[in-house]
Amino acid sequence: MTTIRLRGDLFPRLDLNNSFGTRYTRRPLDSQKWDIKIRKTWLKYESQTSEFEGEYLRRLQSQYVQDFQDLFGAIPAIMTTHASDVTPHCVCSLLRGLAQFGCDKSTSVFDPRQISSPNFASTDGGFGATYGQGAYIHPTNQDVACGSSYWKIEVGRKSKLRISAQRAKDQGCIGILTDIVRWVMTETQWKSIIDNCRELDVLLIVDETLTAIRCGAPWAHQRAEYDSIGKPDLVISGKGLVAAGLALIPNGPFLHRHGLTTNDVLEDGPLKVMESQSVWCQTSVLLQSWMVVRAAKVEEWWEVSKQIGMVLREFVSESAKRKVTKGLEALIYLS
Repeated sequence: MTTIRLRGDLFPRLDLNNSFGTRYTRRPLDSQKWDIKIRKTWLKYESQTSEFEGEYLRRLQSQYVQDFQDLFGAIPAIMTTHASDVTPHCVCSLLRGLAQFGCDKSTSVFDPRQISSPNFASTDGGFGATYGQGAYIHPTNQDVACGSSYWKIEVGRKSKLRISAQRAKDQGCIGILTDIVRWVMTETQWKSIIDNCRELDVLLIVDETLTAIRCGAPWAHQRAEYDSIGKPDLVISGKGLVAAGLALIPNGPFLHRHGLTTNDVLEDGPLKVMESQSVWCQTSVLLQSWMVVRAAKVEEWWEVSKQIGMVLREFVSESAKRKVTKGLEALIYLS
C-alpha cells in the first residue's frame, strides 16, 4: 500500500465536499468560533422560540437579505425547500409581480405564450435536478420527471445554440438555465450564451446549487474570467447554503432591459413579492443559512476552496495516477 504525504500547510480547515455537497462545515451553531451576533441570535431562538417568531424574526429576515447581498451581490427573492422547486412558473410569476413596482406597469415582461406555458431551455451537460421538470435533464433521474421537459440546447457551436434557443423561445421558453462548472464552460461559450439571451430577450439563469463558494468566488460565475464578460439575471442556490431558492442579480441584463433594476423595484419589490408568492423557510433553517453566509464572507471560504482544490487534486494525482480535469477548485468531478 502506497503512503501519500501531503504538505501540512495545504490541509484545509473546511470540508467543502462532504455530505454530497449539502454542508460546508459541521461547526455547531452555538460554537464559540462564530461571531457574537450569530451566537446571541441562536441562543435567543433556542430559549425563547415562541417569542422569536414575531418582530425579532422579521428583523432576522431583513438582516439575512442584507448579509446575502453583501456576500453575493444579489437579492434572495424565492425561498424553497429544494432548488428543483424553482420552476419556470415561479420565475415568471416573480418577475411579473416585480414589474408592478416599476414605473411603467403597462409594459409586459413576457409575451402571451411565455405567460401561458413558461419553460426553461437547459444547456447540455447540466446537472439537472432530483425531481420535477429539472429531472428530464438529469442523466439517471429522468424516470421521476414530471411536467413538460426543459428544452435542451447545445453550446458547442454558436449557430446551433441560436437555432435551438430560438425554437425554445417560440414554445414559451423564458430563459436559458446553465451550469458553468460541471463541464467547465469556456469564456467563449459563456459569451455566446450571454449574447443569445440578449438577442432573444430571454433570462440567463445560472444553477449554483453545488458551485457556490466552492469554486474560487462567492458564485462560480463571479470568477474573473466570467464576470469580465457579463452577468446572469438570476441564480439558483441551495445545498451548502442550507436554504434553497432564487436570487436576483440587481444589474442583470434582462432585468435592466425591462426596468426591473430601479430602486422602486429592488428596494421593496423582492420582499413584498416573496411574502405573497413564497414562504420563508423554517426559522432554524434560516438561522443556519445566515450562519453560513456571514461566516463565508468573514472567513473568505471561496479562497479556502482554492487550498482544498489543491489538496484534492494532489491526492487524486498521487493515489490514482490520474489528473483531475473536470470541475473548479474544491468542486471536482471524477468519471
